[in-house]
Amino acid sequence: ELVLSERLAALGVPTPRVVAARAVSVRPYGFELTLVTERVPGTVDVGRLLGDVRRGSAGRARLRRALAFSGRLVRALHDAGFVHADLQPANVLVAEDEGDDRAWILDLDRSRFEGDGPLEPAARARNLGRLWRHVRRRERDYGAVLTGADHARFLRAYGARGSALRDLAAAIDRAADARGGLHRVGWWLERRFGHGHDARARGRE
Repeated sequence: ELVLSERLAALGVPTPRVVAARAVSVRPYGFELTLVTERVPGTVDVGRLLGDVRRGSAGRARLRRALAFSGRLVRALHDAGFVHADLQPANVLVAEDEGDDRAWILDLDRSRFEGDGPLEPAARARNLGRLWRHVRRRERDYGAVLTGADHARFLRAYGARGSALRDLAAAIDRAADARGGLHRVGWWLERRFGHGHDARARGRE
């Protein structure tokens, strides 16, 4: 994760700088690994922003800006050949200041670079499908916030236009559905054992 963070930063993809790392031996074997990153002030993660809009404590104009910034950030990741293992709104930070269009990617654990060039279309669709699967579940469980126009706004910021936007949206849907059964089992287990609540999705309380 430290190496990935440094490499992304060198490529100009914003991610909080790692400032410390710790490895603690855990019996009977293995290590507990911890990274500390710098705090990025004046930001909100997009998962919480979606919850705030759902709860009525944030406006849709802020959400539209965040979707555009997020689309550009994910495009930059994919153009760098990077696959984020846990691509979801909570792992994207956006600036709260209306004049600041920056976004940062968080939680690089288990992520990877695939080769030295941009991701292939199929890899892009799979990674975006993971994001859409997560969003779709939160929309179902906590209440719909995003509209078709919001989806299109994100994809246009990602770089898709016209028929390419429609083709990408269809590929993302297929990718999201491809592993849907496996994920539904995991979500059932989360709910069954009390780990399924997402405070961000409900908004600030």
